[in-house]
Amino acid sequence: MARAVRDPSESDGDPADHAIEALRDLGIPIDPVTFTVWYEYYRGDNLDLKHAVNKLLRSDAEPSRADCLELHSRFLGNHDNMDETAEQIRVAIEAALSSIGDAGKQNAAFGLRLGSISGDLVDCKDSRSVGSIVASLLRETEKTVRRSRDLEEQLSSASGEIRLLKDNLADLHVEASTDALTGLANRKHFDKQLKSEIDEATTTDSDLALLMIDIDHFKSFNDRFGHAIGDEVLKVVASTIRRSVKGRDTAARYGGEEFCVILPQTDLNGAIIVADQIRLAVSSRPLTHRTTQQDFGRITLSAGVARFRTGESMKELVERSDKALYKAKEKGRNRVEDETALD
Repeated sequence: MARAVRDPSESDGDPADHAIEALRDLGIPIDPVTFTVWYEYYRGDNLDLKHAVNKLLRSDAEPSRADCLELHSRFLGNHDNMDETAEQIRVAIEAALSSIGDAGKQNAAFGLRLGSISGDLVDCKDSRSVGSIVASLLRETEKTVRRSRDLEEQLSSASGEIRLLKDNLADLHVEASTDALTGLANRKHFDKQLKSEIDEATTTDSDLALLMIDIDHFKSFNDRFGHAIGDEVLKVVASTIRRSVKGRDTAARYGGEEFCVILPQTDLNGAIIVADQIRLAVSSRPLTHRTTQQDFGRITLSAGVARFRTGESMKELVERSDKALYKAKEKGRNRVEDETALD
């Protein structure tokens, strides 16, 4: 039986708000682990986590904090900085809820006091006593108004703090999955995303292709012009790759001068076209120093393309794409080779 929580695919707005709402609806305590799991679920980037949570929601068991601990360990175990920020968010939320709770108790006391004053008015026999009772009523009302103003200020401050912490959590998420130099996905994110896409392709019997791309003679280029210029070349290649992908495609820096692109719902021929577009875009671009106008010539790329075969491992797909890349190197570089060249 599916649990009644907001569906991520139909959820606009802030994932942190949806996470808190879901935890309350499910009766799960808000703490660093539970908040992070549901925040990532509503972000939707971690497909493995998303599938696991959906499976849990469809089961007969009531989702619990123990389930969140297990999900966190499986899919988010290394995100220490995100946990720390999530803890700060939890503290801010608890402070806000505490203020609301205190205000509720105070308002309940105010209600009891009003009831008492109302009874006094019924029993009152002279105008002097009425004046005294009304004065007491005014004092109690003024106290409640002041408390309401204090609560409004506290909640406004908590809201600002929570907003900043949520922004920080989002930044940490990006930082944990991004290559600092190029801005593409890093190796860790690539591994996780490829596994997810393989699971998806297996489940839906859909196409999936992988490109492995390497800058030709990059070591010689680095030795000749220096690592600073080499880093700029890596950025140029990364930006070209980024402009060539779309939708669910994932572009990543695999390591050094090697890049890769995951292409869901793309067959072998489509992937070859994408690889060649990237190769031509890079090789047609002259490289010059912005300030000195020094000419660095042109760089070229070699690429290998492989398609996912149902039942194979992630390692097998990567190795086949990598072998196709080295076949392109053997045949003279500045070219694209696919897995059929390995037969």
